[in-house]
Amino acid sequence: MKQRTTRRVTTMSVAAFLLTSSVVPAADPARHLEGRPGTLVIYETRTGEHLRVNPERAARRYSPCSTFKIPNSLIALQAGAVTPERSTIAWNPERDPRQEGWPKSWSRDHDLTSAIRNSVVWYYQELARRVGAERMSREVSRIGYGNMDTSGGVDRFWLSSSLRISADEQVAFLRRFRAGELGFDEAATRTVKDAIVLERGDGWVWRGKTGACPQEDIGYLGWLVGYVERGEDVAFYALQIEAREFRELFRERIRIMREVLKDLGYL
Repeated sequence: MKQRTTRRVTTMSVAAFLLTSSVVPAADPARHLEGRPGTLVIYETRTGEHLRVNPERAARRYSPCSTFKIPNSLIALQAGAVTPERSTIAWNPERDPRQEGWPKSWSRDHDLTSAIRNSVVWYYQELARRVGAERMSREVSRIGYGNMDTSGGVDRFWLSSSLRISADEQVAFLRRFRAGELGFDEAATRTVKDAIVLERGDGWVWRGKTGACPQEDIGYLGWLVGYVERGEDVAFYALQIEAREFRELFRERIRIMREVLKDLGYL
């Protein structure tokens, strides 16, 4: 499948986040998605431009899966469901029995940092229950996250359920998150930023959050969203790919994004 890449200089307006053009950049990330259904959106502060692979799909909304752990963490911290200093939740096998396919790392107590890095579903379901359906719905709407639909149930609306977000919207959300423009306490924002660090190198920091959900007629939908900072330059990204089996997604998301960021000179 031939992927399409677009680029255009944009302004800081929300409407401009969604613009594309037919100018192909020198570093073309489409080659890393060749033959695989998916999309990729990158916004670079050094150029003020968006780069998109498959822009039509970039504008289409899908389940955020575990990428919602970023706003879920912020909302839970703001609500006092946990605090940066005291965020450990004991695993209760009666409440959250071990299920087929669970990684071994899930079957133990977790704090917020370990839970987001291991993508522990039961931990974030418990956080959402502590926040409560009414407040969660209000906060998701306040920050304008995707279609803002939490009707699928307080502890699963982001898992192949009612909540949907596009790759374009993921990047717009991440820009506001990094800038501290979502209305959360600075301590909460800093805690989540620290928790999603993937790698550090000489002069750069790479942050990101994976996500994967079973999808009807697809198999699995996989995400990797985040941003990389190199000096004063920042690249925000949202990668989304499909696979028939989850194991195809597990390492592929990181591998693809690493190669793209290397091509662009960030890693």
